[in-house]
Amino acid sequence: MVDSIPSDRVPQPKFIVQQQDGIYLALNELDTPTDFLIFIDRVFTSGLRFSDLDYVVLQRHIYDLTADELGKQVQALKVAGKSGLVKLASSIIEFPADRQRHYRAPKVAGGDEYAEYIFEPVFIEHEAEEEGAEPELERIQLDMDEFVAAMWLKNVRFGIETNVVRPLLRVDGTERVTIARKREPTPGQDATVVELLNTLRRSNAPKLLADGRVDLHQFENRFPQVEKGTRLMQKIPRVMGKSGWNVAGNELEPEAPLDLDLDRLSGLGTKVHRTGEGEFLIAEAGGFLKIDTATQSISITDKIINTEGVSVRTTGNLALTGDEYEEHGVVQERANIEGRNMTFMADVHGNITSQGGRVVLKKNLVAGSVKSPNGEIAIQGKASQATIEAVDGDINLKYAENCLIIGARVTIEQAIFCDVVARDLTIGIVEGCALAAQKVQLGTCGVRRDVETAISMLVPDMSTFSAQIDSMQRQQEEASTSSKQKREEADAIKSQAEVKTYLLLNGKIASKELVMTAEQSANFQKLVTRVTPTLKRLKTLTDEMRASSANSDAIIKKIQDARREAARVSAGIACNIDAIAGDTVVRTLTQPPAQAGLEQLAPRELRSRLREASLDSKILFSGASGKFSWHLVRPDEVPEAE
Repeated sequence: MVDSIPSDRVPQPKFIVQQQDGIYLALNELDTPTDFLIFIDRVFTSGLRFSDLDYVVLQRHIYDLTADELGKQVQALKVAGKSGLVKLASSIIEFPADRQRHYRAPKVAGGDEYAEYIFEPVFIEHEAEEEGAEPELERIQLDMDEFVAAMWLKNVRFGIETNVVRPLLRVDGTERVTIARKREPTPGQDATVVELLNTLRRSNAPKLLADGRVDLHQFENRFPQVEKGTRLMQKIPRVMGKSGWNVAGNELEPEAPLDLDLDRLSGLGTKVHRTGEGEFLIAEAGGFLKIDTATQSISITDKIINTEGVSVRTTGNLALTGDEYEEHGVVQERANIEGRNMTFMADVHGNITSQGGRVVLKKNLVAGSVKSPNGEIAIQGKASQATIEAVDGDINLKYAENCLIIGARVTIEQAIFCDVVARDLTIGIVEGCALAAQKVQLGTCGVRRDVETAISMLVPDMSTFSAQIDSMQRQQEEASTSSKQKREEADAIKSQAEVKTYLLLNGKIASKELVMTAEQSANFQKLVTRVTPTLKRLKTLTDEMRASSANSDAIIKKIQDARREAARVSAGIACNIDAIAGDTVVRTLTQPPAQAGLEQLAPRELRSRLREASLDSKILFSGASGKFSWHLVRPDEVPEAE
């Protein structure tokens, strides 16, 4: 049984538990390391010391653990099913003053950085038993537990190197040794962020295709794109440093690590989401990622804005998936861009393909192409030696020279040496062009370098409609004739005496106007037997007449539909030229339904088709002056020149 703690000198706190085999530290009862420090200090300053002290336990629970870390250790012990008791020593005993005198004061230097101690044998004198004899010397055995208590009282409270001190307590000579050293504070870690996707940054590596091949003309991730709700970045919280201690037991605080405010990184289209997992920067909307190095912010926009231009060498071909793209740099020759709703602020020399929406060029299109099958194309500068196509869309140009232009509705301020195919065409000044359209409105029309302007008015092939209508009219006439013949045969049958009698009597019997006697009923049945074959023929004729009438009505409707369609396709076909100032020819160009449209022809074949008259073409105008107005009324109408 160990000696009890002298409570009259040192009150026993709740975190100190005395058991048969020693004194224990109850971690679950210890609130803070400071409470333990106060208890240890009271023991040593009360003339007491520990026996069999576990110096590592003492140091750890005063200096190594913060209050939070102490709580985590207790929780970990509970989870492991262990008690929170840690043995501190065997007992607390007296440390008499005459024993304390055997331990000299250490030398503390460097601002409490380290402590030195001179170890040598310690002796005490005993009077000789015989008078006149030399005093007897007795070597005192020093003790490690006493040494710890003595150094505490001499203000060396941290970092005693017990493995160094212990053997020196029995040294025969004299040695000066460093017995304790300060511990430098451990620096913390600044807060930072980690990217949660490997596609947040631009990648100029060649694009890997789905079939495993590599496209050397397209980069892997030129414009990073994310979906709504995607976690972009996670904040890694700062980690506080670990305090150091000098040999006097004074805390040496580390520098506070830098924190990071994730909200400052959040730009348009992003937000900070805080959960039990941590702090995340997420995409509030789907779109394109923009990292602004000037403001250190991350934004999500539905528009790609590029200022670097596009070339096969620097950016590769672009296949854009966003709804809007804005390019401020030059698009170089042979560079291909696919997207929708695209705006170009500088010259374009490459090829632009839009999957819908509008394509706007603020400057020039030179030796390139713009295609938007169902969209809108607008070029505010000059278009030269270019191809511009919006087969079912709108094209608006300021100036076009040596261009191939195909669109549903085309408007050009000035066109020179251009080949144009449209349904509705409006041009202010035309020089040396080949035009084909259903509706043509020209301002001034003339030659350029002796090249005339040729205008082909696209007229439908009315012969097809005529053939269809003639065929259906013949079918309708045949149906009417057949129906008339069957009606005449049916009337002849109905006029027969027995049939007339049967029809009359049968009608009265059905309406209950006539009630027959047995003899009359027998005679009626004989009548029925005689006229039954004739009645069957009458029913057949009636059914055939009904079917023939329905077929005739259907044919009449088809004839009406064909006439309406013929009127629709020929409606509005017209040509108006305000002023003719050079050689100009206007002719018809019939397009059979089975023949491919002009927009499907190869460029060279199209130019030839627009310049050369076909066999069925009709010259509407040929001259070098005046003005011209014409509209299609009938296929055989002859226009008059004004």
